[in-house]
Amino acid sequence: MQTVTPAPAPEAPPAETKPPLAPQKTGVIYTVSQSGGDDNNLVAHTVRLAHSQSPARDALEALIHADNSPIPEGTRLRSIKVEGGLATIDMSGEFQSHFHGSETEEAQTVNSVLRTLGQFASIDRVQFLVDGKPIDALSQLPLSGPLDVIRPDPARTTVAAGGAARG
Repeated sequence: MQTVTPAPAPEAPPAETKPPLAPQKTGVIYTVSQSGGDDNNLVAHTVRLAHSQSPARDALEALIHADNSPIPEGTRLRSIKVEGGLATIDMSGEFQSHFHGSETEEAQTVNSVLRTLGQFASIDRVQFLVDGKPIDALSQLPLSGPLDVIRPDPARTTVAAGGAARG
């Protein structure tokens, strides 16, 4: 008598596994509000940050491209370096050459950066550069040395929805 061995059952294809979704990182940027805000009419907006190694860079990029951003049109963030609590941000020349605002608008521009970077515990001060070189002022406010960040005040901060990109 001959023994018959049944053929092995075909293997099921491996189940498709998807990598776990990374938690969405969010940050806060400060743009100009036409209907109030802080002392400079800045209002906080929660935005999604890219999944990069530099949330501070992502937040500044979101600020630059946001609707109602006080950052001059055409400005690019060339680099950001954070070391020993100091964030050195290097903006393209448009940051200075395209700024044609009042003293209030200058304060909005500078304070939007100081508030946006103030959410990061690793940053205490900000040094502004344009095209790799220190600048004395955007218009009138002295920017030749590092400026202290402005930490969010939870008691006074109301976060608005949105933060849409400007066209």
